[in-house]
Amino acid sequence: MLSIQKILGHDQKFYDLLEASAQQADNSVHHLIALLERLEQKESPQSLEEFVRSRRK
Repeated sequence: MLSIQKILGHDQKFYDLLEASAQQADNSVHHLIALLERLEQKESPQSLEEFVRSRRK
């Protein structure tokens, strides 16, 4: 059976970068959900600043 790597002809670095990108997307979604929960509780705009700081880490 042919692997996807052979079909696409990419090396391991491509898949490492793809996996890291997927992890960052997952982290972004979790941060956004947490921010929306805070905003639903009518917390101050400072929550947005915390969100920005958490994404820059």
